[in-house]
Amino acid sequence: MFNHWLGCDTSDLSIRSTCNLAYNAAFLAEQRLGLMLSFAGIVATDEAHHPELTFRPLQPALYSHNYLIWKEGQTFSRAAGVVRARLDEIFGTRE
Repeated sequence: MFNHWLGCDTSDLSIRSTCNLAYNAAFLAEQRLGLMLSFAGIVATDEAHHPELTFRPLQPALYSHNYLIWKEGQTFSRAAGVVRARLDEIFGTRE
């Protein structure tokens, strides 16, 4: 997806690391140890949280399909149940 969007092969880029916790990567970016590429809204960039970070949307916009999947009949913790209920409110349920 990025190869097409960038117009070059991502192996030509100098990618030194990747992470799966955007919040942790935000601290590294704040210290100017690199740049962070993430979905909008995952890390707060307001004065109270990460005032040194600035969000810049990709131009042209790049979209990604994401899915949430869990086992049928899954028993959720109270916290996970609240998250799932909120997601159902926002996106509806699809079977």
